[in-house]
Amino acid sequence: MLRIRDLTAADIDRVAQLEQGEPSAWNSVDIRRELDQPEGFRLVAVEESGGGIVGWCCSRSLETEAELLKITVLDRCRRRGVASALLACLKGRLVGKGVRTLFLEVRSHNDPAFQLYRRDGFAEVGRRRRYYSSPEDDALIMSREIAGA
Repeated sequence: MLRIRDLTAADIDRVAQLEQGEPSAWNSVDIRRELDQPEGFRLVAVEESGGGIVGWCCSRSLETEAELLKITVLDRCRRRGVASALLACLKGRLVGKGVRTLFLEVRSHNDPAFQLYRRDGFAEVGRRRRYYSSPEDDALIMSREIAGA
């Protein structure tokens, strides 16, 4: 079973470990900085058996729009619904704040993530050429209406 809860300061080192090796990985300083964002949500997915963090996400909102800044799932837990559970919880929290539209950027070569977002109702609305480095890649901008989600 999986439980979604708010990220705490005690989780930062574990989340930073989860990020290691990922393209555009965040470090503990980046993650700690997000805890100071008043218009943000930071969630972790925790396995009930063992209590380990297997995924996390964060977003920021402004009035009726929000942006998903980061979502990462432990390799061994991918394609098991962890990202979908994080997204569902995040959308519920955002709707509760009055957010109607959620935006995100995804690497154009990250087909598993792109397909996840498409299944969740996101549509491609733009592209930023050579936005990412290490490795270089375009960013696909996607959005979806979440009001009533």
